[in-house]
Amino acid sequence: MYAVVGGIGFGVLYFLSFKCAWSFCPNHRSHVSILLMGSFCLSSFFGSRLSSSLINPNNKQPFNYVVNDHQQEMFYDKHSDEVQRVPQMLRSMSLFALILFSVALLLIDHKHEKNSPASENSELE
Repeated sequence: MYAVVGGIGFGVLYFLSFKCAWSFCPNHRSHVSILLMGSFCLSSFFGSRLSSSLINPNNKQPFNYVVNDHQQEMFYDKHSDEVQRVPQMLRSMSLFALILFSVALLLIDHKHEKNSPASENSELE
C-alpha cells in the first residue's frame, strides 16, 4: 500500500513541480529542470540513507540461511530489533513527507492567476 500510494503521489508531484516551476520561470526552463531533477535524485539517495539508519542504526549484519544446497540468503530474525523498527520507519518517513508537502502548500503563490484575463473579467462584473 505504501509503495503504490507513494509511487503514484511522487509521480504526480514530479510532473506538477515541473509545470509550476516552468510557469513561474519561463525564461529559465532548463535551469529549473536541472534543479528539480537533481533534487528528486538526491531525495531518493538521502531517503534511502535515512530509512536505513532508522531501521538499523547499529549497522548489524543479517544472518545467513541456507535455502538450498547451493543458495544462501541473508535475513534478519523476525523478532530482531531491525525488523521491529520497520513500521516506525514507515511512519517517520510518511510524517516527514507530510511536513514537506504541507510547507510546499503554504508556499504556493498565485501571482500569475491575478494577472490573467479571466480574473480581470470577473472583477469587472
